[in-house]
Amino acid sequence: MKEGASSVFNNLHPTLKGAIILLVIIIPFWYLSIYVFEPHFISEKPIQIPITLSFCLSVCTIILSFIIVVLIAIAFHEKFDMWKNVMVNSGMISIITISISLYSSYIEASSFMKFGEDVVKNFIWLSVIIGVAIILRFSIEFGLKKIKQKWGNSNENIVE
Repeated sequence: MKEGASSVFNNLHPTLKGAIILLVIIIPFWYLSIYVFEPHFISEKPIQIPITLSFCLSVCTIILSFIIVVLIAIAFHEKFDMWKNVMVNSGMISIITISISLYSSYIEASSFMKFGEDVVKNFIWLSVIIGVAIILRFSIEFGLKKIKQKWGNSNENIVE
């Protein structure tokens, strides 16, 4: 018995399904960005080249946002259950970052290269902010543990 494409897709791991759906959603954002900043690239080249470029940029964007989501999930695992919807969260980060970069670069009348730089800068800033939050969280936890170790036994009657 032959399996249809839908049954093969349904048997995939949820993270892989999410990645495929995310690629289908993000590729048009990159294609639109190429069209907005370099319309001659779309009109003068065969359609496969801009689509392939959009695909490659989408994969890079998904990888960067996936790393950011994993950092958040590791740092705040007690507060947020991001592992369940890691691809959805990666997609939101990717789409928001691309959209903000597209808007700011379009307003500035920039080139596609400047737009690409803006996307990378936004991901870097997002990573730096998350990294600082992670460092602060772990340093505060470490400090609180040291305080509890030092003062915990003498203040047993204090209600937490």
